[in-house]
Amino acid sequence: MHPKTYLEITMKKSVLALSAVLCLSASAVFAGPKSFTPGESGTTADGREFDKKLVNCSGKSEGIEITMFKDIKKWCLNDESYCNRDIIKVAKKACKA
Repeated sequence: MHPKTYLEITMKKSVLALSAVLCLSASAVFAGPKSFTPGESGTTADGREFDKKLVNCSGKSEGIEITMFKDIKKWCLNDESYCNRDIIKVAKKACKA
């Protein structure tokens, strides 16, 4: 058996580093909404009707609330920094925050 060359050692370290990066990337990709729980409905102080849902995200213990405003027919993050008609897109954005 011959001693390991510098190239073999370097290649092994590179493969290990690449594997770690891929594992972290994969976990970030799969972090997303798992389920929705109905929340409250009502009217804001300025007269906007809304429905709320609690988004349960993969890898997070607490749910995140999103709101559907009936006047614009869009789901929004609670601070209204992002809104979309597609609840899944808003839920994914909420889970990434």
